[in-house]
Amino acid sequence: MNLKKNYLIFVKSKGGSFVAYSPQENGFLSGKYTKETKYEEGECRNLMGRFKPEVVNHNKALLKLIAEFAESKK
Repeated sequence: MNLKKNYLIFVKSKGGSFVAYSPQENGFLSGKYTKETKYEEGECRNLMGRFKPEVVNHNKALLKLIAEFAESKK
């Protein structure tokens, strides 16, 4: 068995789940990026659809829903 498969088996056995990308690490969930944000050449966010200027406002609405849901769980 390889490490990835062992990791997934462990996570499942603990009732957890696995996210194949990291929206938190990329800053998506921070809400700090706007359609005016410019990324340096070679920056991975240039390749990610959720950071493209034409979808930022839509994503802000999704982030608001996520924040409201999280708040309701406190």
